[in-house]
Amino acid sequence: ASLSLGYSLIRQNNLQPFSLRSNIGYLSNFWSFQGSLDALRTSQEDREDLGRANANLTFEYFLQHNFFLLLSSNFLQNDEQRLELRAATRAGIGNYLLRTNKFYLSASTGGVWNNEQYTGDGLQNRNSVELFVGTEANLYNIGNLNLLTSVIVYPSLTENDRRRTDFRFDVRYN
Repeated sequence: ASLSLGYSLIRQNNLQPFSLRSNIGYLSNFWSFQGSLDALRTSQEDREDLGRANANLTFEYFLQHNFFLLLSSNFLQNDEQRLELRAATRAGIGNYLLRTNKFYLSASTGGVWNNEQYTGDGLQNRNSVELFVGTEANLYNIGNLNLLTSVIVYPSLTENDRRRTDFRFDVRYN
């Protein structure tokens, strides 16, 4: 588990960003659970406050031959995109292609139910079904450094010509 808070005061235009980053997890021989919350809120003189928050809950059940079942829910709020809430629930299967005590590389695929609610005129709420294909690499326990990267592509099954991509790159130095 970890918790990180950040605050800055920038004199020009009285810019004040506040950030929160937290995670918790549990790993057993048969399953794992991970949860995280990341938030960023900025306020600035003569401008509207902006915010972004992302929460994630993931459950994996380990099978034989490095396969695993995956169930995940992701919640995103983003003022700049006028996204009041995106709730995406994923279910699928994955495989640890490489796994040691300091590194893993995994690939996964499955289905997603995606519900998006927007604020503002001219933006239409969406309720769609998508596929997902993703990969994740995690390098950890290498002294004070941890590296995590993942890419997930979501081609829509119910909306023509719509594809979303989530990219993540985290560097942690203790």
